[in-house]
Amino acid sequence: TTTKNKKQTLLPLGASLVCVLEEYLKYRGGAENDFLFCNATGSQFTTSGMISAIKGYNQKRGVNKTSVHMFRHTFATKWVRQNGDIVKLQHILCHSDIKTTQKYLSVTLNDLQQDYQQMNPLENMLSGNKQIRL
Repeated sequence: TTTKNKKQTLLPLGASLVCVLEEYLKYRGGAENDFLFCNATGSQFTTSGMISAIKGYNQKRGVNKTSVHMFRHTFATKWVRQNGDIVKLQHILCHSDIKTTQKYLSVTLNDLQQDYQQMNPLENMLSGNKQIRL
């Protein structure tokens, strides 16, 4: 694939996505060098066509705040919440600057509280000693 600055990149595919794509290709048929995603006439699916299809799909299911770009934000947030490495995330999202990756992340109070007790240095120093001497 290529990024918006026309830089080619290679990305991993999860096993689940590979299965879905293989099933899709069997269902769709077509020649080996055909476009992966095509419209009803077999022409290449345009960016605007893909955006419109995803928006329609989501709205039929009651998701009104929808965009293709929101998938990236959701992926990034879930990656970090599951303790994924932010540097690897930067490369997956094809960001040249880590600050761009950080802008994608939505951090809530619950996110901050999760693991806080376990990771807090003060709590770690005092574990086993319940009294604080001043």
